[in-house]
Amino acid sequence: MTEVNKSSEELLGQAIVQGLSPVLKQMTDSIAELKSVNDANEAETQKAILEKLTALESKNDAYEKKQEALEKKNAELEAEMKEVKSSKAPADIAMMSPAMDFERLSYEIKSDAISLVCGYKTAISEDAYARKCVDYIKSFSKEHPTLSKKYSLGETISHLESKSFHNTADAAYGGFFLNAPFVLPTLVQVMETSVMRQYAKTTLSNSLRIEMPYVENIGEAEWVHPTQQSLSQNVGAFADLKVITAVEVAKSIGLASMLRSAASDSMPFIISTLETLLRDVIYRKFDTAYSGQGIKIVGGGEIEGIVPDADRQVEYTFANVIKPNGSSGNLQFEKNKLCFIKSGSATPGEVTAEAIMSAPKTLRSNMQITLMARADMILQMQTLKDSNGNLLYFNGNGAGLANPLPDRICGMTLVVNDLLPEGVAVYGDFTAGYHIIDCFGGFQMLERPATGTGLIDNIIGKASGSAMIQDFSALRLIITGV
Repeated sequence: MTEVNKSSEELLGQAIVQGLSPVLKQMTDSIAELKSVNDANEAETQKAILEKLTALESKNDAYEKKQEALEKKNAELEAEMKEVKSSKAPADIAMMSPAMDFERLSYEIKSDAISLVCGYKTAISEDAYARKCVDYIKSFSKEHPTLSKKYSLGETISHLESKSFHNTADAAYGGFFLNAPFVLPTLVQVMETSVMRQYAKTTLSNSLRIEMPYVENIGEAEWVHPTQQSLSQNVGAFADLKVITAVEVAKSIGLASMLRSAASDSMPFIISTLETLLRDVIYRKFDTAYSGQGIKIVGGGEIEGIVPDADRQVEYTFANVIKPNGSSGNLQFEKNKLCFIKSGSATPGEVTAEAIMSAPKTLRSNMQITLMARADMILQMQTLKDSNGNLLYFNGNGAGLANPLPDRICGMTLVVNDLLPEGVAVYGDFTAGYHIIDCFGGFQMLERPATGTGLIDNIIGKASGSAMIQDFSALRLIITGV
């Protein structure tokens, strides 16, 4: 068909095709070029990603190797710790962490002490144990600051570090180091239940022989002039040295044959049994002696109770005492004798209001007075009234308060102590007047037969201590029924 014979539509279509062909070709070429570039980019990207993955895998392999090395080292350390614990190898106390758990240290030192006493072949050396015990006492002082202050443990630690105390567990295994891990935590518990320990002065001694200075006579002060050479003899104050040997109290529990053979593997049981004996049996017996007439064992020591025998008591009589200002007063004092006042009632255990009101006047005016008696006697005191019908008893402002005041009667703090003898009350400054000494010596925890089998026959709790009236002018008695 010739161009002449073509219709206008056909001619228009042909023209469009011819006009677009270069454009379409150019677009096709461009698309092909873009596809080529994209393929190249994808290849490069995949290559980069692959390289990064390879590098990460390499780092991960290195990390896993380090982790395996750390786990292996940790396993070796755990095995070493188990071996040290089972063998009781000597501990390097100088390298011990200050943050070491106190309970763990407490158990370890007690276990080591028992091992020393039993003579186990794997026991810690005596010198290493002594150093470890000093570390234990330091930790104990931080855990129990109140008792540490009451017993002056800071001073004790200074003595230990300067070797003023025995610096090793002595041959008889009865020294300070063998006692401290058992006695100190027990004292924390008995301090909460022992009335006398809460109010008296308490100290520690490393010796069974106790030397304690005390006031023998108070006397009066005297006006002097500048040229006076001497004072009157009757106003001189004298001090004396009281020497007392500590009393030892012990309790033994026999072990069944099965426990004997397994004792070396039963440390928690042995430790718990020893602490129970000390707390519930031995120190309870000490408390009974403190609150009564004491105990004196021929050739074996003495505890001076807070209520002396009748021959060491003297009645306080206001008429015989003259204060500097000429009024009857509170300076009466007799060597080694404790003053008492009568209750004013012939009925045992009963006290009159007059006796209670006069009691504070028998002591120094600036003294903080505590009155200690059995519960039934204190209940009777709480009913007493003065001549105007007012109760002498003050109930402490109510027990429901956050910080209630203590129960008082005529300004004296009331304290119940059912270990005191019936019909007797003690009042005064107990911290100044009565001194309890706990001795760390002669302590024996375990007993083995003489056959040398190494088996333990008995668990023995044993403690030593004493007490004395240190200042007879600081305490008074109320005697009823006379």
